[in-house]
Amino acid sequence: MEKRPANALFTDLTNTGIFVLKAGVIDYIPPDTFYDFGHDLFPRLLRKGVPMYRYPISEDEYLVDIGTMEKYQRAQGEWARVYCPKSIIRGPAPGDLGPEPNRLQTT
Repeated sequence: MEKRPANALFTDLTNTGIFVLKAGVIDYIPPDTFYDFGHDLFPRLLRKGVPMYRYPISEDEYLVDIGTMEKYQRAQGEWARVYCPKSIIRGPAPGDLGPEPNRLQTT
């Protein structure tokens, strides 16, 4: 896929991760056709004014590809090794629900 011109981008952030969608979003996806989330669905939702939110990762965080079962299992093991001792032993701070979502805007 060719890169879009810089003036066509909504943001300088990448769209990657795990997407959580309300059931009604499926109505925006045409049946029986390839429909890319980043190229087709998300721009359409923004044009329609459908609220979209994101959680940007901080500089000390990173993304892990879980596109295959092997990579998914590897990520699970890494997550357990890095995060479980902290969350299971100490638990989150009271009221700590993570970062606030940032609403995406069309510009």
